[in-house]
Amino acid sequence: MVQQNPGPRIVSERRNLIRETAYGPVIVNRHDTVIGHWIAHDGGWEKDEIELLRWITSACYGSEQQVEILDIGANVGTHAIAFARFPFPRVTVHAFEAQRIVFQMLAGTIALNALDNVYCHHNAVSSSSGEVIEIAAIDYDAPGDFGSLELEPARNSDFVAKRIADSMERIRTVAIDELALQSVRLMKIDTEGMEHKVLAGAVQTLERSRPVLFFEYTKTDFEWVRALLRHLEYRSYYAQRPNVLAFPAEFTDIELKGAQSVES
Repeated sequence: MVQQNPGPRIVSERRNLIRETAYGPVIVNRHDTVIGHWIAHDGGWEKDEIELLRWITSACYGSEQQVEILDIGANVGTHAIAFARFPFPRVTVHAFEAQRIVFQMLAGTIALNALDNVYCHHNAVSSSSGEVIEIAAIDYDAPGDFGSLELEPARNSDFVAKRIADSMERIRTVAIDELALQSVRLMKIDTEGMEHKVLAGAVQTLERSRPVLFFEYTKTDFEWVRALLRHLEYRSYYAQRPNVLAFPAEFTDIELKGAQSVES
C-alpha cells in the first residue's frame, strides 16, 4: 500500500483560537492566562455562575414573555451566549465590552453562534454617557490576564499584562439609563472597579425594571453600592466570590441557602 505524504505540518501562530464550550463556540486569545486558559483546559468559564443566574432569573421572572439581560464587561462572550439561550420566550442580550480588541472577539463569538438576539456595544459603561476614557494600549500577543484590565484606578488592583509604550486607546462611556430599556431582568457587571459607576448610571433602570444584579465587589466602592441597594430595597448575598448576588426584596419566597447576607 502506498502511503500518501500529507505534506508539511503547519503550526499556526495566530493569536486567536475557537474553542468549544457548553454554551457554544467562543473565540479566545491563546495568550490569555485566565479566561482563555480555563476555556482551553476545562471547556468553559464560570459555568456554576451562569447556572446560578439562570436559576435566579427564572425564579424571579419565569412567567414573563420578554426579558432583557445586560452583560456589562462581557469579555469574549462566555456569559452572553449562555444568557441568549435562557428559558424565556423572548430574550434580548446587550453585551458591553470596552477593550477594542476583546470587543472584536466578542462580536466574532456572537456571530459564530448566530445569535441575532445579542447586541454588542463597544463602550465603557459608567455613570454618564459621552465621556472618553484613555488608557495605555495592551499587548495582546504577550501573556496576560486581559479580563482584569482596569479602565480607571481601582482598589485592590490585580491587572497583569504588558502595556505598549507610547500607544493609547480611547473608549467612550455610556450610562445604562440613557438606553431607556424597559424590561431589564438581569444585570451582570464585571467592570474591574467601575461597578459603582455602572450602578450610578442605572438607578432609573433599577427602579423601573427591578432586575437581578450580579457584580464583583472587591475593587469598587462597595460601601456606596451597599447603601444604594439598601435604598432600593434589594436583598444581597455573597455568592460565587468575589461576587454579590442581589435581587428585589419583594421576592420574599426566594432563598439562597448557605449564602452569607451582605448585611449580616
